[in-house]
Amino acid sequence: MTRVTDEPTLVLHTRPYEDNALMVDMLTLNEGRISAVRKDARGSKQGNNLQVFSLLKASWFGRGEVMTLTRLNDVRAHWLNGEAAAAAYYIVELVVRLVREREPVPLIFASACESIALLGDGQPTSSVLRPFEHTLLTELGFGIDFSQDAVSGARIQKDQWYGFEPSIGFELSLEEGAPLERYAGAHLLAIANADYGSGRTRAVAQRIFQRALEPHLGYAPLRSRELLPPRASQGKEMQP
Repeated sequence: MTRVTDEPTLVLHTRPYEDNALMVDMLTLNEGRISAVRKDARGSKQGNNLQVFSLLKASWFGRGEVMTLTRLNDVRAHWLNGEAAAAAYYIVELVVRLVREREPVPLIFASACESIALLGDGQPTSSVLRPFEHTLLTELGFGIDFSQDAVSGARIQKDQWYGFEPSIGFELSLEEGAPLERYAGAHLLAIANADYGSGRTRAVAQRIFQRALEPHLGYAPLRSRELLPPRASQGKEMQP
């Protein structure tokens, strides 16, 4: 029998379950991603406390894959709309698609909670999503070294251009007509230093992180991406 008390929890998704219950998908600090049933929750205050994006302390018990929620404390709801809601759904969809059940990912949990809180505070979506994608890739073991040429081992130079392959990393690109997209070293070093102050740097980071995520997401498209503003076409060269 598993029994957990007052576990920091982010609500990812809810759906109706048997009788008047809710099935709740959650990301937790120490227990990873789990599913649990909250009985007599639909249409009640208990159900309202389980709105998507809510951060709370949850208690549950049970055996097998689905737990039974027993108590909810310190509920902090984030009521988002428009682009902020689309960005938060993107975060949730990435977590559901990429984080294994029952695998603790405390840094991803912290980053997801912080990102959704920042969206609730009105922060620009691109400034919030890029650091989250970076943390997600790193913590899942798919991290990218933005400071080093993966082939030569040399440090990235701000005045040079680099090609990128998700399975390899960055490689110095001297040919302007190269078939692959090229990225300015100055942008790569900014990302390495978590400096997303430049809109161009955020656009470069968005493209790189999306390419890095694609092999792990499979063929099914992310539905939440359709709600976000489209990325402007960058051509083959991501200019400074």
